[in-house]
Amino acid sequence: MTNAQLQQLAEEWQRLLRIQDWDVTVRFARPVEMFDRDLLGQCRTLANLKEAQVLICDPAQAPEPMDVEYVLAHELGHILLDPLATKSNMLHVEQALHGFVHALIKLRKGDKHEEQVDLVTAVKHAGSSGNKDRAEGRTRRRRKA
Repeated sequence: MTNAQLQQLAEEWQRLLRIQDWDVTVRFARPVEMFDRDLLGQCRTLANLKEAQVLICDPAQAPEPMDVEYVLAHELGHILLDPLATKSNMLHVEQALHGFVHALIKLRKGDKHEEQVDLVTAVKHAGSSGNKDRAEGRTRRRRKA
């Protein structure tokens, strides 16, 4: 998949998630460009400007096999849910995103979709705790205990 194809897929998901009014740029990135080399995706939003930048780890360099569409949809979901996120409910927001995205992809792809990797997302809010205009979401692989 090329960056142009990834951007086109992002535009499809923007329509599905009803966030077409956001200016979203999406591209593949090397692991060293991510906040952490274990990340599969990350989303940085500027809510007051309705802008977002999504980085998806290049599948050829990813730390493990990944479903690009799942990671992309998950990161785009942060645009909707991050304004509701707090430090105390972040795990619940991540679980909701995981469940919603998994269900939406299953509906889109039918029974062909099987979860390839167990993903957990960590979200970090930049700036002061009251600043919801700038948020960063990151899709990370779950570490085995």
